[in-house]
Amino acid sequence: MKDFTKEFNDAIGQAIKIVGDDGDVPVPNVMPTDLLGDAKGVLVALNAMRDSMLDLIQEYEKQVDAIKNSLKQFQNAIAKSDFGLDPKKPEDKKKITQAQAVLTKMITGVSADCDTELKSVDELEKRASQKF
Repeated sequence: MKDFTKEFNDAIGQAIKIVGDDGDVPVPNVMPTDLLGDAKGVLVALNAMRDSMLDLIQEYEKQVDAIKNSLKQFQNAIAKSDFGLDPKKPEDKKKITQAQAVLTKMITGVSADCDTELKSVDELEKRASQKF
């Protein structure tokens, strides 16, 4: 927050000149300029909190990326796996295909959720990056 003390005092002074000796310029019960120091102190705390939040956002993004990488590796393992069955036997081949489909569906869903989380957190990061 910028220091508006001079601006405030100049405006009060101008108003006093305008109304002259016959007029009376009201004065606030609490001078806003007296509260400026407290507001600035809170702003410093907000900025520190924002910096901490940005650090946490970056860490969260790293963790979600790690989840996505783990899922990709798992997907590759599933694609290559025979699940301990004999893929030459029709019944086993069917079981392998079904197991791969179930796991691939789960991986696709979780990966999509990760992408949604990253987009949401990216928006939060953009907003939080703005200085007060």
